[in-house]
Amino acid sequence: MKNHQSFLGFLTLLSIFALCSGCTPVPLKSPGKVAYWANRADAPFVELASTLTGLEVEVLPRTQNWNILLQNPTPPDMILTDISQEIKKAWAEDLLLDLTPFKDRLTQRDSYWSGLSYSQLQNRYPYFLPATVYLWELIWKTSTLDDLKISPPSSLEDLEAAFETIRSRGKIPLAMGTSFGWPALGLLAALDLRFNGAEAYDLLINGKRNFDDPSLKPVYELLAKWRDKGWIDPTSGTHNWPEALQKVRDGDAVFIFFGSTAYNRLGASEGYRSVSLPRGSQSRYSGELGVIQGWVLSTKSTAPEAALNWADQYLAQRTPGILTDSFRISSIRPPKEAVEESAVKDRQSKRLAEGVTVSPQLDRMLPAQTSYDANQAMIRFFGPGSQITPQQLAETLGRIGRARLEKQ
Repeated sequence: MKNHQSFLGFLTLLSIFALCSGCTPVPLKSPGKVAYWANRADAPFVELASTLTGLEVEVLPRTQNWNILLQNPTPPDMILTDISQEIKKAWAEDLLLDLTPFKDRLTQRDSYWSGLSYSQLQNRYPYFLPATVYLWELIWKTSTLDDLKISPPSSLEDLEAAFETIRSRGKIPLAMGTSFGWPALGLLAALDLRFNGAEAYDLLINGKRNFDDPSLKPVYELLAKWRDKGWIDPTSGTHNWPEALQKVRDGDAVFIFFGSTAYNRLGASEGYRSVSLPRGSQSRYSGELGVIQGWVLSTKSTAPEAALNWADQYLAQRTPGILTDSFRISSIRPPKEAVEESAVKDRQSKRLAEGVTVSPQLDRMLPAQTSYDANQAMIRFFGPGSQITPQQLAETLGRIGRARLEKQ
């Protein structure tokens, strides 16, 4: 099926080149009817549709998940979601359209945040049109760090020195609510990017490199070191991530490593600062962990050009990006107007230098059962009084990874 789609895509490109040899690419057509499903509300995007000639949009309710709707006889034409294992699965099942034939007709393909390269992502995910990303960052409350007279860390060595100072002052260096497991997997993923780079991490999330690979040894050793020195909250395995954020907000903990959607829980962003998780002074690798949001199209879409033109026009407005708010209830969730979305995104855009790869979250890219089992392993590793060794963690995650490979 994919070979057939690729052949049709090749013919489409040939026809475009034949019509437009030596001139600018043929613009995408705007007329058409598009059934649209989104995992997050974005009113400006929907409002834009009314200004485009001939575009008719039906916004579908979020009463069913997109991956269920996608298998219907009349699925949504266009879906807004995150890069995830569900998206990869839909692609493998020939439910998503290959966007490669259209990429050179997208006027905004080179206008994303610096570093969030469409060509870079399109090579890995040819069915995905990226819109925005929110990064995992090391976040702290400005007043807490100022009171301790500690400078923002610029290297992994600086961070560990700060951890030691913070611990000696009776505060928690790194809050991390791991009762769900996946925040710990996020830290594991970010450290893998620091020690081994984006290409190795890509092999890990695609099942071509296992968790007991020797290259991951320094990652497990560092996690155990931070746990055993009390630099990671010793009670992290007993509470969730909103409760960990509360400790940062209250000043009981100094740092948290989390997706920048945390700003939606912490309140007005001027009271908090962040940096990318620092690399070691000898590290050769650079890469960021993020949640990448964007659009996919159904293979049954009857108006793919209209849908892509709609998205292209939206990106041309230099939108600050689709909202990254989580819908899980939290006792510290602030009013929406308190969140300075553009300030968060402007800061991130400066951090994404050219050539820096943005990689998706580990737990979102693993098959559901693999993700669940890995989360459980991380919960036990960071549980109160845990003495699980780096080698034992590698062996446990390795067994989980092999079970995944056996099912593939």
